[in-house]
Amino acid sequence: MGLVQGPIFNMERPSLVAARQVEEGPNGVIVHLQEEDTLIQIDASSTHIICGGDETLRCKLRDTLLHCLNKF
Repeated sequence: MGLVQGPIFNMERPSLVAARQVEEGPNGVIVHLQEEDTLIQIDASSTHIICGGDETLRCKLRDTLLHCLNKF
């Protein structure tokens, strides 16, 4: 596991920048935002955001992720 840098983490909440771990797998990565108890799974064909029922956070992460993916 390690830390990841990039525009998806340049959000309003500094805790998202400081508390993240990334696990790389054969088809993508899993990002763990520890303080938010949130997982983001990203692979070649899909993304999943799991954040324990916090719909506001999930939507903000989804919108940010989509914005970043549209640049590729």
